[in-house]
Amino acid sequence: MIRDTISLEYVLSAYARPTFLTITEPDQDNDIQVIISSNIFKNMEPEDRIEYVFNLIRAYIPDILLDRLVIVQAFDSDEITEVLENAFDENEYF
Repeated sequence: MIRDTISLEYVLSAYARPTFLTITEPDQDNDIQVIISSNIFKNMEPEDRIEYVFNLIRAYIPDILLDRLVIVQAFDSDEITEVLENAFDENEYF
């Protein structure tokens, strides 16, 4: 549901203060993918970043996890810059 992605965006924006955030609409299996970067992730290990995001979800919108898979990729601000540069370098249209 769109309401779920809006709630997810609101919570992540309010608490993680992302420098980059994209959330997919639920797919045919009702799964949602989240790609997020934040300065607060700078000194965190990848698994700690993902745990941080899921702790926010469980604290504020736990129902979103009841009937779907939520896939989270969490980067610090430097890493997301590198990811995006690589994505655009590999695409001949950009």
